Amino acid sequence: MLTKNIFRILLLALCLLSLPASAKRHKVSAEERTAAIMRTYDLLQSGQWVMMIDDITTPKVSFTHLISERNYLYIEDSYLVVQTDITGAHRATNLNSLQRQEAARYAGTHPEITTGFCPGSCEKFKIASSDIRTNRKGTKVILNLYIDRPHYTKKLFERIVIDPITMKASNGTLSGHIVPDNETLLIIRNPK
Repeated sequence: MLTKNIFRILLLALCLLSLPASAKRHKVSAEERTAAIMRTYDLLQSGQWVMMIDDITTPKVSFTHLISERNYLYIEDSYLVVQTDITGAHRATNLNSLQRQEAARYAGTHPEITTGFCPGSCEKFKIASSDIRTNRKGTKVILNLYIDRPHYTKKLFERIVIDPITMKASNGTLSGHIVPDNETLLIIRNPK
């Protein structure tokens, strides 16, 4: 009995000793963060980047295991190009049990919409203006895009939030990571 307690105390002590060391290891210095932010600014201003979409999460459904070459967004000639293709993605519902029953009933009448084998879409939006800034804490880079659509009276607003250390990015329901465009191979469906 006494040896079990001693063993538990030693195990707990080892765990507690390892926590501060691991916290220090993952901490990023102010100089490293500043350098990462400047690299991110340079990459975004060059216009030579692609956000590879890893996940699409909406209030009703999540799509994971997306093929990166078919799901991305980037800027080209003052246009924002967004392509999503959920073919073959892992689909998980975000609904409660009553909503799931309604979705199952709906899936029976509209299988082409709910199976995850919908045709991919590729859209282009004209960018009226853009700006890059950091958040208040100085930990994230925010790219604001103002989309000009002639059929609408007001400009649409797109916001891409980027972690400069990991290059993880999110844009509304889309999340992924940003890479230089020379490191990507894009398969463009329905080029316009």
